[in-house]
Amino acid sequence: MLDHFASLLSMAKNFSDTTLIVDGETFTVHRAILAVRSPVFAAMFEHAEMKESQKNQVTIPDIEPHVFQEVLRFIYTDTVQGLDKLAHELLAAADKYALDRLGTMCEEFLGKHLSVATVTRTLHLADMHNAKQLRHRAIQFIAKNIKAMQTSDWKSLLTNNPDVAAEMFSELTKMLN
Repeated sequence: MLDHFASLLSMAKNFSDTTLIVDGETFTVHRAILAVRSPVFAAMFEHAEMKESQKNQVTIPDIEPHVFQEVLRFIYTDTVQGLDKLAHELLAAADKYALDRLGTMCEEFLGKHLSVATVTRTLHLADMHNAKQLRHRAIQFIAKNIKAMQTSDWKSLLTNNPDVAAEMFSELTKMLN
């Protein structure tokens, strides 16, 4: 079945009903497939008062074309390529388009690949996109790797997001008991 949807994506120019424009690049798609997979796209296409439902061409802001290509691959096939390079961007897209499974895939990948160098950025990303599991995992990682608290990124995060300090204190207390 997924192979059939993958072929729809590759043959979209022949049978599509909508064109999405992402930073000057065009993607021909099927509204029904996007609407079934994403409540955000469903709302965009369903409500008559929204300009997207009145035209067959929609501009998609705030995402790079190569990232959006992977979002479409996920929508059509439930798979992603290049998660190792695009996990941060795909997590943001998953949040924006309410693609919960894609978000979970990104959270799991990022959680498994935390390091002292990346954990603060990942924690910030988790906060921005309500990725609770990833946030918890990052907090646990920092509690076990105190060197992460010695970085300038960490100090900046605490300045901009003081509730992280309270959660860190709570996590450290749990570890000591």
